[in-house]
Amino acid sequence: DTDLLIGERDVATVRGLLEARGYARSPLVDGSLVMGQAEYVREDPSGVRHAIDVHWQLGNPRILADLLSFEKLWARAVGVAPLGQAARTPCAEHALLVAGVHRVAHHGPLPRLIWLYDLHLLAGAMATDALASFARLAVRARVARVCAHELTTARAAFDTRLAIDPGELDAIFTGADPDEPSARYL
Repeated sequence: DTDLLIGERDVATVRGLLEARGYARSPLVDGSLVMGQAEYVREDPSGVRHAIDVHWQLGNPRILADLLSFEKLWARAVGVAPLGQAARTPCAEHALLVAGVHRVAHHGPLPRLIWLYDLHLLAGAMATDALASFARLAVRARVARVCAHELTTARAAFDTRLAIDPGELDAIFTGADPDEPSARYL
């Protein structure tokens, strides 16, 4: 599937665009306190199912839903040239933070390699200052324990080489609130 993050104000516009292109909304729970996303699907003429998950919040659990707003992500988003001039993706620090909470926010404790591999690729490509910035952001956002756990799990699975000394990263994470609410998802 494809995941799109949009501003909440754009939900109706995106719904109209997708439906005009043959997508139908999946019958999922609706409501801003329960679901911050909607799935749209269509089957192409060759029988291939295409699913687009439209998110206006990063996660459905309330303690993660407002982790980073669309506006904050957009302000630091970077271009994706191969996809065209309008394509944007979160900056490295934001992408790693989202990947760090994704599995626990949406899929529980299942250690699916596809999500750990995302962490491996993102963290392995980041410079020292970006990794330190990510860790400080995770501490401020009160998801440091989740992010540290996920990054440690990915590093163990794929022997991820980091540009930062792991001890330096651990020292930043150590400054986290030991009672951060998101840690219960571990």
